[in-house]
Amino acid sequence: MTPSANIRILIVQANPPDTPKFGAEVEQRNLDAALWNSLNRNLFDRPAFAPAARVGDQLAALRRHQPHIFHVMAHGDGRGGLLLHAPGDEEFQILPATALAEQLQAYQAEAADPVRLTVLAGCYTAETAQLLSASCGCVIGMDGAIDDYAVRDAFTPALYAALGDGRSVQNALENALAELRSHLYDDEAGMVRLFTMPGVDAAQEKAVAWSRPHAQLSGLHLEYLRSWFGQPWVTVSLADILEERAERASLLDLYAPLPVSCEIVVQTQAHQVIDWWVKRDGPAEGATEEAISQASRKGLASEQPELALSKVRRWAELGVDEPELQAIIDGIQHEIQARQAAGQSTDDGEHVWFMEAHDAASVQPRFVLLGDPGSGKSSFLRHLALCLAGELRRRAGDAGAPANASLAALRDWLLDAYTPLYIELRSLVRDLFPGLPADATRPAPLPTSEHLWRYVREQVLGPGLAGFETALRGLFAQGQAILLLDGLDEIPQADDPRRREQVKAFITALASSYPALRMIVAGRPYAYRVGEWSLPGFGHTTLQPLSVSRLQELAQALFAIATPGRAAEEATAFVEAVRSHPHMEPRFHANPLFFTLLAALWLEAPDRRLPETEAELYRRAVDLLLDRWTRRRAPDPPVADGLGLSAAELRSVLETLACTVHEQAAPGQDTTVFHGKELLGILLDAGFQVRIQDVPHYLEQHAGLLVSPARNLFYFSHRSFQEHLAACELTCREQARRPPVAADSHFPHGLIRRALERPDLWRNVALLAADELAAQGRGDELWRLLIACCRPYLEQGEAPEAALLALVITRRHELFAGGEDLLHDALLAPLRRAARQILTDATHFPPEDRNLAGELLGERPEHDDRPGVGLRPDGLPDIDWVMIPEVDEKGRREFVYGQDERRVEPTFWIARYPRSPATPSPMLSSNPFLIPLTALTTRSGGRGWPRRRNTGPSRGSNTFASGTTRAKT
Repeated sequence: MTPSANIRILIVQANPPDTPKFGAEVEQRNLDAALWNSLNRNLFDRPAFAPAARVGDQLAALRRHQPHIFHVMAHGDGRGGLLLHAPGDEEFQILPATALAEQLQAYQAEAADPVRLTVLAGCYTAETAQLLSASCGCVIGMDGAIDDYAVRDAFTPALYAALGDGRSVQNALENALAELRSHLYDDEAGMVRLFTMPGVDAAQEKAVAWSRPHAQLSGLHLEYLRSWFGQPWVTVSLADILEERAERASLLDLYAPLPVSCEIVVQTQAHQVIDWWVKRDGPAEGATEEAISQASRKGLASEQPELALSKVRRWAELGVDEPELQAIIDGIQHEIQARQAAGQSTDDGEHVWFMEAHDAASVQPRFVLLGDPGSGKSSFLRHLALCLAGELRRRAGDAGAPANASLAALRDWLLDAYTPLYIELRSLVRDLFPGLPADATRPAPLPTSEHLWRYVREQVLGPGLAGFETALRGLFAQGQAILLLDGLDEIPQADDPRRREQVKAFITALASSYPALRMIVAGRPYAYRVGEWSLPGFGHTTLQPLSVSRLQELAQALFAIATPGRAAEEATAFVEAVRSHPHMEPRFHANPLFFTLLAALWLEAPDRRLPETEAELYRRAVDLLLDRWTRRRAPDPPVADGLGLSAAELRSVLETLACTVHEQAAPGQDTTVFHGKELLGILLDAGFQVRIQDVPHYLEQHAGLLVSPARNLFYFSHRSFQEHLAACELTCREQARRPPVAADSHFPHGLIRRALERPDLWRNVALLAADELAAQGRGDELWRLLIACCRPYLEQGEAPEAALLALVITRRHELFAGGEDLLHDALLAPLRRAARQILTDATHFPPEDRNLAGELLGERPEHDDRPGVGLRPDGLPDIDWVMIPEVDEKGRREFVYGQDERRVEPTFWIARYPRSPATPSPMLSSNPFLIPLTALTTRSGGRGWPRRRNTGPSRGSNTFASGTTRAKT
C-alpha cells in the first residue's frame, strides 16, 4: 500500500491478562480528539491502531503503516521491557528492550519515511527510550511507575495537541509537562525523559514538517494554481440576490456541503462505534425535512426506529466496499469523541449519518456526481478545485491564498491535496472534438486523450503557462492531480448517439492513459441511469435536497454578504419563513438554486417577508429567473442578446407552453414531460426570429426553469411553475401579446371549461388564476368565475367538484365574510346555495368537504336559513328535533354502545344540528356550526352515541351526517 503524504501515527496497544488494566482506549480517544481539534489536523492521517499486540507484531505493523510517530501503550516490566500478549492471548510475554530496539533499527534502515518520534507511554521505559534513540530521532520514555490517569488525561492529549498546532517536539513536551503539573501530577512530570539521536535537535523537529512533501512547486505550477482564482465562476454577482449591489461575492463564501444518496447507520456503545452498515442508497421514503435535519452528516441523528434488514457494508452505486468506507467510520468516531470532549450529547444507540459529495470523492477515485439543474453539481466541482489549489498554494508559502480555500474547508476530507483541472465539457466538445459526419449512418471519429491536452494548451494554460503542460502530464501520471469534468450530458448535439459515444470514448481513454488519475464527472440523473451516458469503471451517486441544517448554513453565508452585521438573525428568520410558508413544498426550497432565489425575494421586501399567496410567490420567482438571472449569467451572452427575446416575451412563450403541457398532464402527476418541438413550435408560430435550438438550453442552464431528462425531452423544474404559467395564460387579457392566447384559452371561458371538465387536473391552476385575478383588481371577473363553477351543480347536479373548487377559492379569499351591500349579497347567493347543498350531499362529498361548506356558512348566521340552524324570533335556538323510535322499521330494538354494551332504548329525540349545552343560547347565534359535539339532548338522559349492531345506517343517519360534518368533533 502506498502511504499518504500526511503525517502517520501508529498506536500499538497491549494490556494482556494478568496485568493491571489501564485506559488505553481512553488515551487513544483523547489523542484523536487532540489532533482533531488542532490547527493542522488535515496534515495528520487518522492514527492506525494495532490492538492486543504480540511480541512479533511491531515490525509488521511498522512496515504496513510506515508511521512518522510510533506510540506504544503498554506496561513496562520494570527493566525496560514491554508486557505484550503471548500467543493465544491468555497471558503476557515480555518484549525485552534490546529486542524492540533491534526491530526498530531493522525497520529504519531502509524506510522511505522513517519514524521521527517514538513515545513509550508505559512505566520504566526510559532506558528503552535511550536504546531506541540510536535509530529514531526523538524518543520519549518514563523513568518510573507513572500514573495511568496522568498519561491518558493530561500528558498524551497535551503532547499531540501541541504537535498538531505545529510546535516542535521539545516545545510539545514542555506543554505536556506543564499540563501534568497543572493537574498536580508533579511527580509524574519529573519522570518523563526525552532522548534524541546524535545530530537531532528536538527544538527544531516539527511534526508538520515530516509529511512527505510534494515536489517543490515551480513558479509555473504556482501560477497555474493561482489562475483558478481568476476564473469567472469564482465569484457570484450580488445583483442576483440584491439588484442594487454591483459587487461580486466569492463562491468560497457561499458554499454549503451537499448531501448525496447514501446513509450509514452506526451503532455506538460507551461512545464507541461497535457496528455499522449502509442503510440504503438514497434517503428513506417519506423522510421529512426535520428528519433529514436531525440526521445531518455533521451531527448525530436521533435514534432511528427502522432497523436494517441486512448489514451491508457497501456503497453500491458508488462502487466502494468496507475497506474504503472504514475511513468514513473512523471519521464518525472522531466526530463522536470531539462532541463528547466538547460536552455535547452523544447518546448511545443506532444513528443515521448522511453522506455528502466530498465523502464520495474521498473514498472513490472515479465517479459520476448526478443532480438536477440548480442542485449544486458545478458548485461542488468548482469549490473542490479552489480548495485543493488553495491548499497547495498555502503549503508552498503563498501568502495570497484565500483563508477558506483549504482542505479544512472540505470538512472531513480524507485525502491529500491534488492539483486540480476543471473543464466544462461543452466547451471542450464544441471547440476540439471531431465533427459528426453529415451522413447519420456513418460513425464519428473518436477523440483521444490528446484532445484534452490540446484544449488545456489553448483554453486553460494559454501562452503564459504553456511550459506547465509537461509537468501537468506528469502529475496526471503520478496520481497527484484530479480531473473535474462538468456537464456530461450538456454538450452540443447531445441527442446524437455518436456524440455520446465520442464523450464516453474520450473519458475512457483518459482513464486508460492515466490509471492513477482521480476523476469526477458531473451530469444529470435520468440520462445516466438509463444507460445513455453510463461510464464503465465509474461509480455514481446523486445529490439530495438540502437538509434544514444545510439550509441554515447556506442562509447564513448569503446574509453574511448581503446584510453584514445581522446575518444570524436574518438567516434564522428567513429559514423559518421558508419552512413555514403555507404554499411551498419542501423540495422547492431544498434546491440551492431556488433557495437563493427565495433569499433574493426576501431581501427585496422592505418588511422582510416572502410573498404570502402562491400566485405572487411564483410570479415573482419566475420573473426573477427570467429577467435578472438570465441577463447577468456570465460568461454567456444575456438571453435578450443571445436569443433575440426579451424576458417578457419569453415569459409569454412559457405561459402558452405551460398551458399546452398541462393539458397533457395526469392529475397528481409530479412532472409532465414534453418534447422540445412543443416549445419550438410556439416560437415559430409567434414569428420570433431566434436560434430555436438555443432556447431550451437557456431555459435549462440559465433560468433553471426547464429540466431535460433525455434528449429532446423537457419538463418544468417545478410543477408549481407550470401551474402558475398556465394560470397566467388562462387569465390573460392582452390582445396584442406574442404569441396570442389560443381561442379555447380566452378568459373566462377557457378556464371555466377546464375547471368544469377536469377539476382534478386544473384545481391548482384555478386557485392560482383566482389569486392572479384578485391581485390584478379584477374582482368582478373572479365572481364570474366562481358563479360559473357553481351553476352546473346547482341547476343540473353536475360537476360537483367544480362547485367545491369555487368554495375553496371563496374561503381562500374570505368572500363569505365580505361586505353587507346588496351587490355582494347577490353575488354571494349562488355560493351560499352551493354550500348548503354540499353540506348535505353525502353522495358526492366526503365529510371533510362538507365540513368546509359548514364552516363557510357558519361565518355569518344569515348565510344559512334552514329550520333548526339559527335562532327563533324570540332569540332562543331554533332546534330541529328528530325522533329516533324505540323500534325501527325492521322491528329491531337493540343499540350497541362503546364496548359492546347492549341496550334497549325508548323512543328519544336528537337535535338535527348539534348544540353545546354548556353554551348559553344567545351566544349560539355567533357561530352555531363550530361547536364541539360533546352531548346530546335525549329523553333517556343523553348517555352518548348509540349504534345498532348489523343494521346498516342507523335510523336518522342521513340527518346526522349533515350535522356531524358541520361540527368539529
